[in-house]
Amino acid sequence: MNIELSDIPRLLGPGSGTDVIFSITLYIIFFLSLITMLMQSDKQLSATLIMASTLLLIILAKLTLAADAPFTRREFGSYVIHAGIFIFPALVAGMTKAPKSRGPAIIAAVLGAIYMFGFWFLYQSR
Repeated sequence: MNIELSDIPRLLGPGSGTDVIFSITLYIIFFLSLITMLMQSDKQLSATLIMASTLLLIILAKLTLAADAPFTRREFGSYVIHAGIFIFPALVAGMTKAPKSRGPAIIAAVLGAIYMFGFWFLYQSR
């Protein structure tokens, strides 16, 4: 995969067709995960790292929507990325000691579940 610097805005942009819905959902999950990560205390390194992993998975999922993706939409690796987007915020919501960060983490997990199921239903189940 050969990516130039000028391709990055196009790859991270909303796209077209049904990709716009998935992209907007990923943007919302990204910002909720970022808020959750920033609300963790200094003693919660594991929760912070898990949310940072979620942010990385969201960027990989966004690249999966592109035409020259590292994974095609029907590969198992793509499904694992989407499962992580759902599971990691749910895990952090259950393990965090910062009660203010539970709300964004739960919303991110629910949106991640909707995203994972919708993507599976439209692209991977056929």
